[in-house]
Amino acid sequence: MDPISDRSTATQRDAGLPGPWRSEFPITESRAYLCGGGLAPAARGVSDAVGAWVERWSLDPRGIWDRLLDPVEEVRDRLARLLSCAPANIGVVDGTSRASNLAVALLDAPPGSNVIVDATTYPSSLYPWLERRASGVEIRRAPSGWGGLGASVADVKRLVDDRTVAVSITHVDPMTGFRHDLRPIADVAHRHGAVLIADVAQSAGVVPLDPTSDGFDIAAGTAMKWLLGPPGIGFLYLSDAVLARTRAPQVGYVGATVDPSDPDRLVLDPAARRHELGLPSLLGMLGFAAGLDIVLACGVDRIATHVERLVGRCLDGLAQRGLRATTPDDPTHRAGIVVIPMADPAAAAAFLRARAVDVWSLARTSALRADPHVFNDDSDIDRLLEGLDAHVALRAPTGLRSG
Repeated sequence: MDPISDRSTATQRDAGLPGPWRSEFPITESRAYLCGGGLAPAARGVSDAVGAWVERWSLDPRGIWDRLLDPVEEVRDRLARLLSCAPANIGVVDGTSRASNLAVALLDAPPGSNVIVDATTYPSSLYPWLERRASGVEIRRAPSGWGGLGASVADVKRLVDDRTVAVSITHVDPMTGFRHDLRPIADVAHRHGAVLIADVAQSAGVVPLDPTSDGFDIAAGTAMKWLLGPPGIGFLYLSDAVLARTRAPQVGYVGATVDPSDPDRLVLDPAARRHELGLPSLLGMLGFAAGLDIVLACGVDRIATHVERLVGRCLDGLAQRGLRATTPDDPTHRAGIVVIPMADPAAAAAFLRARAVDVWSLARTSALRADPHVFNDDSDIDRLLEGLDAHVALRAPTGLRSG
């Protein structure tokens, strides 16, 4: 199986943003696609990588058999570069929810222990803890002290104690655009022997991440959003300390073997790979590796700067129209998500889609959400704002909630 670098031209392209990268995404030829934080569009390199493997699969499946797991290792290596960690700290699984469930299952949470969550903790991270309530784990909910959006460090500090097992935080809230500062929260948790679990599905690829500087002990994420991969793949980061003191709630032939001298003795892989059970979706892995190639070639720092400029342009345009966003004004507390309160977000999203502008409708919070990414440029933001103008003109005075 050819290395990813041979299958894709990603690493050979200029990293000016969006520059030549925009043409790598066919959707930009016809639409202003602003859903990068939900389901990123397939880049040409992603489609090419998947297509090449399908062709080889159809013509010579035996020829690829001996290297079936190579794409998983390619993904692992790229994720390790992205997260500034060793490949051994990365487990490749089938989604953020799987990674989050594994995170909870790994931790020793006896009756009477507690976990701290807040209003931003996403269901994939919250629900596994709610299930543990049946075994006596207390769920402590931090109030939304930071501008009414997410928990502040003081909020967490008031709740944490020596029976706290974990603080579970969604790094960037998909419903408000709020981004937590992880390091101070990690410090509070660590002083009481607790771990910080970070859901990085809305930050990996658009916010630089480093477990050493950010302080998270466990992280769960996904391929299909800012990392430009396909649905159905996620990842689990485990620190060395967590790896050293945990086993595996489920085992398979990829992450475990038996002792040759004792066939009844199971031996777990010492790395996070122990949580990989069997053969994954290889088509997805090939696409994920190609998407990661683009992210790494662009550089997360450069992506973050580019996206922040587009987010700022969008927020400025909304403000000029007398409209408010829940997305924080402070750039250090936001990432790539712009959330716009709206009386009928589904109608607005449909109206914009008819104008070839794609955004999200958030029924739960009655808002629109726009997620500019590396493939977007100023014209996409302008088309969104012009579309909102047209929508307001048709539906005034009930279309948008003004600030």
